[in-house]
Amino acid sequence: MRGLFTILIITFLISCSTDKSNDQKDTTNIEGTWVVTELQVDESSASDGVLFGAQILSLLNGIDCEVLSLTFTNDLSVEIDDSTSFLLESIDTASFEITCPTQSEITLSSYTYDGEVLVILDENEEEVSVNATIEGDLLFIDAADLDFSDLLSEGQLVFMKK
Repeated sequence: MRGLFTILIITFLISCSTDKSNDQKDTTNIEGTWVVTELQVDESSASDGVLFGAQILSLLNGIDCEVLSLTFTNDLSVEIDDSTSFLLESIDTASFEITCPTQSEITLSSYTYDGEVLVILDENEEEVSVNATIEGDLLFIDAADLDFSDLLSEGQLVFMKK
């Protein structure tokens, strides 16, 4: 009888332990390189500057230009490759042509991701928290959480996994 009781307890503990792990989100799906492909905004409430930025991003993606990528590794480090600050230099105002910036800034930092909130340390070692969801090969980051004055309207940056 005592052996049966022990087997029942072990079975119960294993089943509870398995249920608990099934409830946890798999956060390893963020690992890899993600390239920004789109800025989704509400066209009825977004400013002209935000709408223009979304159009420029769309044009740059049309010429296979990667202006922002995030590479997450399993050791919780992230590499941010950002050429957005060089965009103005790549716009020919006479012909209205946009070329892919040839320069970028690379930032190394650390991150945590719990399946819903992505936290990255900025250059001042302060935490920047954003709502982030992954659907297949797409990563959606709430743009309003980034605290850019131009992105006061709600929107999402959409990244595609390479």
